[in-house]
Amino acid sequence: MEEPATHLSEELEERARRAEALADDPAVHQAFQLALRDPDTVISKDADANAFLESQGVEIPEGLAFRFIRGLQEMPGPDYEFFSIRFTRCRRYWLKKRDGAGYEQVEICFGFEIVPHPLPPIA
Repeated sequence: MEEPATHLSEELEERARRAEALADDPAVHQAFQLALRDPDTVISKDADANAFLESQGVEIPEGLAFRFIRGLQEMPGPDYEFFSIRFTRCRRYWLKKRDGAGYEQVEICFGFEIVPHPLPPIA
């Protein structure tokens, strides 16, 4: 069975192209490494991803935005997005179960993603 083709509007296709070019920017990669060296400070609860990236010399094109991925609170997942380019470092740990005896494996991710902003209406 063939997968259904996913087609973006012309406007979203253009945003996706800008996001791909932005993902290749060395300043984005350097900012990602900086964020991973000190996630408690850079990716704090109140931190603004766009402001952080701009402070690192990243020019964010119109129609795109950065969002932080913060540990267990904001795991990357199958959110409904037209497109998303994610920069993450995920690790698995064994933690004591909250309810009951024993341990469970937990995955924790830190990083950021590039998404279209604002989202166009869903037809």
